[in-house]
Amino acid sequence: MGAIAAAVLALAADLTRDEQRTKVMAVIGMCIGFSFALSLLVVPVVAQYLGLTGLFLLTAVLAVLGMLIVQFFVPNPISQAPKGDTVATPTKLKRMLLDPQLFRLDAGIFILHLVLTAVFVALPLDLVDAGLVKEKHWMLYFPAFVGAFFLMVPLIIIGVKRNNTKTMFQLSLVIMMLSLATMGIFADNIWMLSAAVVLFFTGFNYLEASLPSLIAKFCPVGDKGSAMGVYSTSQFLGAFCGGMLGGGAYQLVGASGVFFVALALMFVWLLLTFGMQKPVLLKSYTLEANIKDKNDAQVMATELSQLAGVVEAIVVLEEKAAYLKADDKFNLSEARAVLGSVQ
Repeated sequence: MGAIAAAVLALAADLTRDEQRTKVMAVIGMCIGFSFALSLLVVPVVAQYLGLTGLFLLTAVLAVLGMLIVQFFVPNPISQAPKGDTVATPTKLKRMLLDPQLFRLDAGIFILHLVLTAVFVALPLDLVDAGLVKEKHWMLYFPAFVGAFFLMVPLIIIGVKRNNTKTMFQLSLVIMMLSLATMGIFADNIWMLSAAVVLFFTGFNYLEASLPSLIAKFCPVGDKGSAMGVYSTSQFLGAFCGGMLGGGAYQLVGASGVFFVALALMFVWLLLTFGMQKPVLLKSYTLEANIKDKNDAQVMATELSQLAGVVEAIVVLEEKAAYLKADDKFNLSEARAVLGSVQ
């Protein structure tokens, strides 16, 4: 699943303009959150009538359905996205791990999904203790998720319109910390727990939506596949560790202890964000290049980097492609003239 997520996020990043990417990732994040909430409603029914075997078979059917959707409904980006944008390169993974900006985002998605899994190990048991029988948990989860979606939308709009994604990012962390504190303090109050769940999904949905977009902005040009691979591995490793932490902490310190441990982890993440740079709104370009040899590629890269508006330029001989990141001053025709691109 981690490998699939990396490819999907890299594909989505490649098929979208930089200024629209946060909105697209928001939809993906919303679908991830919605599928999580929906699974809490559907899986008990499926397991009751079909058993564990039926649950795995349903997963297989959904996987095949996903393949058909990608094959017949998703645009083919082959001409726009050579290898570097869609496939992880093992030799570049170390650089992805050591990049300070990418490390903050990878650590963030690790903590986010660790907290998500740990909380939903403890929260259902806490809700039962607070008087809400498990058969009625959907009456809380579904409205909470819908309400959280509407609360998340203004954060996305403000972040994109005013180009202050970092501030909205930190605000979402504070919202999640407030929700976890509420869960820990009012563990036996069903109304306070309900409000906390709404706040939790509000912060979670925004962070889930914005993190892939930030990865695409901060990753070196032409290395989107590698950056997304490390990101997705961190995401699913976080979910794995969250299951262990949630179960162990619940056994030792109860549900409130789980929520406070999660709160401490979110606070660590908040501290990491203070060193995060404010993302600059840039457009990514992948152009075909008529490259003869290595020297030719070096000359092209030098000339491209000197063009007005070009922030970063890489020319890959093996792929006969040039990857560019540029601002509004960039003139695409000048780059095509340098590359001798065949359009």
